[in-house]
Amino acid sequence: MALMKRLKQQTEQEAIQPIAEHAEYRAIGLKIQELERLQSEKLVRREELQDQRRQLRSSSFVDFLTTKFLSGESDSSEASIIEQLQAINDEIRALEKAINLATQQQANVRSRLSSQAREAHSAAYRQHLRQGLAGMLLIQSANDAVMNLRESLERSGYSAGTFVPAAGFLSPWPYWGLATDPSSLWQAHLRDLLDQKVIDRSEFESISEGDVLSFKP
Repeated sequence: MALMKRLKQQTEQEAIQPIAEHAEYRAIGLKIQELERLQSEKLVRREELQDQRRQLRSSSFVDFLTTKFLSGESDSSEASIIEQLQAINDEIRALEKAINLATQQQANVRSRLSSQAREAHSAAYRQHLRQGLAGMLLIQSANDAVMNLRESLERSGYSAGTFVPAAGFLSPWPYWGLATDPSSLWQAHLRDLLDQKVIDRSEFESISEGDVLSFKP
């Protein structure tokens, strides 16, 4: 119960405002929606104009226009439609460009806000990693003891049977090797934590020298 309460408190303390609620990000999102709405309307209108132009070019209508031209009359219907099509095509291309630019602007804002959010929560992230490391070190210590017991039994001629490292379904114990081995996965992870400033140099050296129990998160 105490653990669940502590985890609940951590979750409440780390409540994160959705990026969609940021005024700047939301404003760009609304602008993109409006541009996409306009683009959809223009595409529908273009289809309508194309249908009208196809109708003008149908054989029956051509015959009708032929009669008109023979009588000396003129008709500018198709010319008007072509002009409208050209104009709406330009508008569609402009809207597509505007959507792309707004989308890139939104991505830039997201990148900036993400950086700010990571900075704001970096202390909590670091603490979580330190807690995870402390747990891993406890598992490592316990599994070292299990392996020592297993090897002692086998050296004495017994079958160790089910005496195997714990949490094998979670982590590849004991395949991380030893924290004291510079070529082990343990050392690689420790160096990564050191580079991230999750642990300091003295903590790194202490663990690397085999002291896996004195680390405090």
